[in-house]
Amino acid sequence: MTTKWISFIILAGVFALGGTVNSQNNVIVAKEAATAFRKAHEKEILTEFLDLLSIPNHASNNSDIRKNADFIMARMEKSGISTKLLELEGSPPAIYGELLSPGASKTIMVYVHYDGQRVDPSNWETDPFVPTLRSGKMEDGAETLSYRALDGKIDEDWRIYGRSASDDKAPIMTLLSAIDALKEANISTAANLKFFFEGEEELGSPHLKEMLRANKDLLKSDFWLFFDGPQDQRGNPRVVLGVRGSISAQFKVYGPSSGLHSGHYGNFAPNPISRIVNLLASMRNDDGRILIDGFYDDVEKPSEAMLDLIKAIPDADMDIMNAIDVGGREHNGMRYEEALLWPALNYQGLNAGGVGNKARNVIEPMAQASVGVRMVPGQTREGVIKRIEDHVQGQGYFIIRDTPSAEVKEAHEKVIQINWGLSGYEAMRTSPEHPMAQELISIMGKATDGEALTYPLLGGSLPLIHIKRELGTPLIVIPIANHDNSQHAPNENIRIGHLWQAIEIYASIFANFGANKIMIN
Repeated sequence: MTTKWISFIILAGVFALGGTVNSQNNVIVAKEAATAFRKAHEKEILTEFLDLLSIPNHASNNSDIRKNADFIMARMEKSGISTKLLELEGSPPAIYGELLSPGASKTIMVYVHYDGQRVDPSNWETDPFVPTLRSGKMEDGAETLSYRALDGKIDEDWRIYGRSASDDKAPIMTLLSAIDALKEANISTAANLKFFFEGEEELGSPHLKEMLRANKDLLKSDFWLFFDGPQDQRGNPRVVLGVRGSISAQFKVYGPSSGLHSGHYGNFAPNPISRIVNLLASMRNDDGRILIDGFYDDVEKPSEAMLDLIKAIPDADMDIMNAIDVGGREHNGMRYEEALLWPALNYQGLNAGGVGNKARNVIEPMAQASVGVRMVPGQTREGVIKRIEDHVQGQGYFIIRDTPSAEVKEAHEKVIQINWGLSGYEAMRTSPEHPMAQELISIMGKATDGEALTYPLLGGSLPLIHIKRELGTPLIVIPIANHDNSQHAPNENIRIGHLWQAIEIYASIFANFGANKIMIN
């Protein structure tokens, strides 16, 4: 039986029961159409996905990025989406697509990025660009399967290992399958759909702002949907209203011009390792509380509506702690989800001297630290940088941007070089009271049988603030990957059951979001 007949039978039953198609039944129709299509095309869907994963996709390699873009655009055209490349000097291309729906009153923009993190193949169990099929989770001893396994019954717990398997090529292939499923079932999308697939998100989206500005008219829409990120630690689908922002800096504290014997010069020559450790300790406490004067002044305090959303999420703090093998936590007294509503100051690395058999009785000439800040709504890049540098100066440091000369070091008791990364972005959040946000939350609840949870803020960062500022458009994140997908890490993976669920979710959204009825051709 074809999916067209299945959709017709479901609709006939709906009309027989009530005479109209209500929103609950609209979602059921789309979801059932997606499931039927997927069951009939499982091998084809996975084979195309494996082919896409086989193309290396770091944004620094223009040739590889364009191979990805060519593959994706051809696949979009196959689904009836008109496409074009958006070019900007010095930037990997973005892919733009359009799928118009007759009579639609709203336009939805779908964002995905097709570039991936760098890989060191020596850290991977298998080649990151020869996607591997396994019977389950590698850490549990799951066996490697031949692609011939796709000819038989496909287990939802099987996993595909490869770079960008979850972040962020999975949404590309599943959303296209969702569109194919709706077309085969003669179900129109409720809104006009536009697509923006970025090619440098993993580099911090350094050209996104200019790309949006250069194509402002083309990218006009009523709402943006970001398809990226993992589901929560319980395995629940979720609607995410916003993300934290991110900036980082490199600190270098200087001491003597060369290494000095610690016996001859200890207690006399300034020790840069001691100094940088003390400086870092002055910036935050063991509980994660940031001690920098005025750091929280600009933070938008969580509203009662935000806190109510968190109360509706089942508490899983102990499960999370057990999963990461820790017996304590920062921001003690706050739930995991509430802690993410506040900024975080993270020490990402220390480099100075040596340990173990590399330790020496030497006062080193320099100590270095990498510092990252996760910002929340209300904070700006400029404001955070100023608060931190004011604090550093308050600790007695003279701040420079380049390697200091001997004269500079001799003129100041404490010298530090601070260089802020050019990439990164500020936080943003869409109000849960926004009508389209409420509509999407409702659709997600129906599409997932009530399992979807709404999160005020995602702990990670995405370049959402550029869209809000350049286009003035609200947006929401819909993550579909399994939470244990090793995103950004070696052995990145996606569970096949999550791919199947994504097709159902996307079909439900595309068929309903932006209108109150399904339109049958």
